Amino acid sequence: MPRWYFQKEIPKFLLTNPLSVHVSVGLRPGLSDIPNWEIQSFSNFNRLIIVEAYEPYCESIKKELKNFHKPVELIIAKIEDVIDQLDFIDMFSWHHGPEHSYDWKIVLEKALKKSKIICVSCPWDYVEQEGAEGNPYDDHHQDNIIDSNWFLEQKFIVFPWWEKWGKELNAYKIQ
Repeated sequence: MPRWYFQKEIPKFLLTNPLSVHVSVGLRPGLSDIPNWEIQSFSNFNRLIIVEAYEPYCESIKKELKNFHKPVELIIAKIEDVIDQLDFIDMFSWHHGPEHSYDWKIVLEKALKKSKIICVSCPWDYVEQEGAEGNPYDDHHQDNIIDSNWFLEQKFIVFPWWEKWGKELNAYKIQ
């Protein structure tokens, strides 16, 4: 399945289904890891919750979203530590984050119980990476390889994408 499907199906769904709460995990400064369609979709929600573990990124994120015309809540924490406190989520997106968490399956299982839409992207295989800009949460761990079969078992739509650094897993589920 081509990547454009991912970029067109979710926005199309968002335009025809009123949703309230979007949780975006790991929204780093410059919005560089967040797909363009997702940034544009922010305006379709009444409330945006951003969960970012690395506090130095948060000031930049606040500046970038200061003209955003909807309520934005910025939670400085690891998603593993706050997923239980998020009551209901219409859309949960985690782009380039599961590979940094040993508890990615637990987080996504909890998100599946709370969310109408879940979008995930991450390296398919191990890609060596140390924390950028001193961010200790940005390391990749060799013993934390993302299992694409888990996404298929959970009935996600899964497709690979090849980036300059290697294979990327893209997955989404609309419930």
